[in-house]
Amino acid sequence: MVPFLIFETVSKAKREPSPQSAGNLPRPAGSGKTSLWFFFTKKKPGKAREAARRTTCTNNLKQIGLALHGFHDAHKALPKLKNGPDTNGSNNPGVLLRLGPFPHLSAFLEEQAIYDRAMAWTGIAYSNPVGEQEIATLVCPSDTQKIGDGVLDVGYGRQNYGFSVGDCKMNMDHTNRYKSSRGVFANGTMTQFHKISDGLSKTIALVAFIRPTGRGEIGDVTNLAGPFTLSECLAAFNSGTGRYAGTSFQACRGWRWHDGFCCLSVVQTILPPNSPSCSTLSGWSATKGSDYGIYSAGSRHPGGCMALMADGSTHLIAETIAAGSPAGAAHEPTDLGPSRFGVWGSLGTKTGGESSESL
Repeated sequence: MVPFLIFETVSKAKREPSPQSAGNLPRPAGSGKTSLWFFFTKKKPGKAREAARRTTCTNNLKQIGLALHGFHDAHKALPKLKNGPDTNGSNNPGVLLRLGPFPHLSAFLEEQAIYDRAMAWTGIAYSNPVGEQEIATLVCPSDTQKIGDGVLDVGYGRQNYGFSVGDCKMNMDHTNRYKSSRGVFANGTMTQFHKISDGLSKTIALVAFIRPTGRGEIGDVTNLAGPFTLSECLAAFNSGTGRYAGTSFQACRGWRWHDGFCCLSVVQTILPPNSPSCSTLSGWSATKGSDYGIYSAGSRHPGGCMALMADGSTHLIAETIAAGSPAGAAHEPTDLGPSRFGVWGSLGTKTGGESSESL
């Protein structure tokens, strides 16, 4: 009955002498009635702020989508996860060619000066001084911690958007087992749009991930000290305490925007959004051989995270999306055929041949 009473009071109140604009309710006379009028008509500040943050996040991804298409137009393919310039001369895949895709995309994000600085570096790629700069487009406004605010700040720019390698395991080896992937991006190969046979509008290119605010918090990568099942990865995070159970973490995810290291730049469509991220060794060491990591999508937006499809469109992916069973093992990069991880997995594969699913 309260809304009816308020409506009745408003309808009988004296109207303001100024003309009423569309959507502007007449304000009731009297201080008490004014308070009730504001209570029922003013938009809740928290919801308004979150709507604004989500809009900014969406616009960020759309700008990145335009940059991807601009890069593809110029180079006839998308960038690799691992790029030069790099004069390190090391044969260690964990060190070599670790300038990630974002510095190469920066010219298409209207950051020509950053691109020029990145390409002029002649040292080890992951130490490229361009990392000290930051591109606002790469930062989700729902992750509010800024450079210099916390223990995870390492003096480099932030990022919240990861490159999808689909539903397969991944490490840093760009020469052998993990040179390719089942997703749009890979360590050692450049994907062309016409090779995405599942359709550009049905294949994820980038997706948001959470930047941790402290070691062992959600968004961090925990070391499980050996091969693990997906169920074990899920069990490693205690939702009650908001922390991982272990003591060994990678901790720099989201804090090194320029670095092509997979635990910093990659997202897989295996565990659903806002799930834990795990590695067989410390994030820095899972670089070759049989070591690998599972790096999950996520965000601090309520209920899910934003994703950029290969055609440049964006969607909110619910954390409740069908993602198969954690009893299944992650695919190998060379596996063929449909994903075993439901709708979520199928959105990550570029040639899985799954039936079209609606978002």
